[in-house]
Amino acid sequence: MKKLLCIFVAVCLAVGSITIASAYGEDRPELGISLSVPDGWYETTEGDSYYFYHMENDQESIAVEITKNYPLYSIELVDEASLMKICNDTFSDEKMSKELSDLNGIPVKVVTGSEVAGYEYYNGIKYFRFEKAYTAIADGYDDTSLYDTMFITVKNGRMYRISYKRDDVSNHFANVLSLINSISYYSGEIKIFINGERISPDSAPLIIDSRTVVPIRAIAEKMGYSVQWNDATKTVTLISADGGTNLQFTIGKNVAVKNSSEAIALDVPARIYSDRTYLPLRAVAEAMSADVKWNDSDRAVEITK
Repeated sequence: MKKLLCIFVAVCLAVGSITIASAYGEDRPELGISLSVPDGWYETTEGDSYYFYHMENDQESIAVEITKNYPLYSIELVDEASLMKICNDTFSDEKMSKELSDLNGIPVKVVTGSEVAGYEYYNGIKYFRFEKAYTAIADGYDDTSLYDTMFITVKNGRMYRISYKRDDVSNHFANVLSLINSISYYSGEIKIFINGERISPDSAPLIIDSRTVVPIRAIAEKMGYSVQWNDATKTVTLISADGGTNLQFTIGKNVAVKNSSEAIALDVPARIYSDRTYLPLRAVAEAMSADVKWNDSDRAVEITK
């Protein structure tokens, strides 16, 4: 007997452009992502998705798929059950059996061997990782061992899914991790550190008019301030734990007020995005008597107090 004729859908034969090269990069600001591809892979594209096949074994593939207009802005806001449902729907035995049957033109049955799932961090980004080992069975062919892994994250209204498929001929999982570790997310890549600890607000920091603005609650509370909102005046007030500092920012105004009397000029006004109050980070931090530094190479804001 012999192995199944084809394990994965050969996207390169049907759609998109094909690029064959050594290590190279992809930079797509409009999709909120840039990444670097290791040596030994060739690329095909389909709309907002990338597919990479290994030059030595085209049954080994990496897919980077992007869902735009996703309703949430951070993976922290997506419950684990929803992420697990995505994976179960994608990798159900029934669905995969049908896909392999259609692809090979013969009945194929998929039987799961094992599944594991959980959260992992790569390059400071949180991913939900799902892994499945399974066997494809068809009359007249050897049973074929197959492995699928999916990494999911959410950034600023987009869901990113990085999938790795392989048979038992070769394993370049290290290449997959290299690609994931290379990814920068334009919509959420600005990192914030307070006294060396990374802070992850529930919405991404943004750059407006060359100034970093942030959803203020997570940062203020980490700095020991409470946050109050006056809907009538559209004013957010930050109050230090000892009550000695009071900062007021009004939506749309280029001046903040410290301790009811001191005016603080703002390069950009307080604004509301996606139901979150965004304030200019440097002005807020300095009003809290903290030092602020911008690390351009890491695209990181470092606040020290």
